[in-house]
Amino acid sequence: MDLLVEGLSYRGAPLAVRERVFLSGDGLRGGLRRLAAQDALSGGAILSTCNRTELYVTTAEPERAAAQLDAVVAAIDPSGEWPRHSYRLSRERALEHLFRVPSGLDSAILGEGQILGQFKGALASAVAEGTVDARLDLVMRRAISAAKRVRTETGITRNAVGFGQAAVAQAREIFGSLRGRTALMVGAGKMAGSTARLLAGEGMARVHFSTRTPARAMELAAEMPAGTISLTVPFSQVEQLAAEVDLIVCSTSAEDTLFTRSMIEEWMRRRRRRPLFILDLAVPRDVDPAAAGIGDLYLFNVDDLAAVVDRGLAERRREVPAAEAILREEIAAARELLRRREAAPAIAALRQSAEALRREHLRRHLPPGLTPDQAEAVERMSAGLVARLLHGPIAHLRDHADDEPVVRRLLGLEPPPEGLE
Repeated sequence: MDLLVEGLSYRGAPLAVRERVFLSGDGLRGGLRRLAAQDALSGGAILSTCNRTELYVTTAEPERAAAQLDAVVAAIDPSGEWPRHSYRLSRERALEHLFRVPSGLDSAILGEGQILGQFKGALASAVAEGTVDARLDLVMRRAISAAKRVRTETGITRNAVGFGQAAVAQAREIFGSLRGRTALMVGAGKMAGSTARLLAGEGMARVHFSTRTPARAMELAAEMPAGTISLTVPFSQVEQLAAEVDLIVCSTSAEDTLFTRSMIEEWMRRRRRRPLFILDLAVPRDVDPAAAGIGDLYLFNVDDLAAVVDRGLAERRREVPAAEAILREEIAAARELLRRREAAPAIAALRQSAEALRREHLRRHLPPGLTPDQAEAVERMSAGLVARLLHGPIAHLRDHADDEPVVRRLLGLEPPPEGLE
């Protein structure tokens, strides 16, 4: 049984192509059903994210499976661009790739946290559609377990490598725990929304949103997780609130500075030296750079965060050898399980055949009149002899499942090919 991976990713496919082949909802279910309809494919699953769309399949007929995968891909991307940007992996390379993906070692951002959940979701969707066979289920579940080990036993996910993560990390350095703190988000950029969600995940008590478009502020507030109070604030009240909150995140598209040094000095006077964290994500900047010298004010811009991100990536890269060592160990264990699974039917047939032959010879050749103890001794001796004789063939079957047809013929479990009787 072969494992195949067919896919494209950020490594070779432009965003426009990745967007076109992204599958979710009915599209994902349709893709899984197309895989299930191919008779050369034993099992199938699809992982589709903003950075990759990959098909994972098992097959006993690799050549026919390859042709059928081409047909499935053509249905997913009728434009015909998929083959220009895709890769197809088989056997060992496919197995290794399947383990690297959920561990974050093949991600655009090394060690990214989302991919493991997305990989779990891909398996869950395939299980729900009934497209996963035992082999693919084993491989994907073992890959998930390996990814969990990588994340708990190495530091590959522990350092900030995104602007939002870097912002949260800097805020934690200033305040310690962010639980119970309050924030003000000024502007409606995507970065502000993702940063607000990360802050809420740290236990922020209240997040205020203020934009020049009230409807957009309400949309951002609605995206906050349960447990965080989210409020919208008129832009005219931003200065008043800025003197009260603990953190301010600015991401407007204003052409001129919104907050001058003198404005922020007034806020700090009213705060009575209570620290204030300001993250200025805007380009051009919303906050006057001269404000950086104000006491108890911690002002960061995108360049400051970029340095934090670079340090985080360097730290994560140092963890790669440890992560890869874990994967080698887990892949070896998965290979052993797969070998045993492949050989199990032949081993069971071999044992049944040998046991039937042993019992038949005992029935025909065991002399009458044996005492119970003598009969039991013969039983033990013959069973032990058969077990010792089978040890070598069984070990070979476990290590070389691909040789199963030859081994079965040699052991008399199948008739030899025509002309060799």
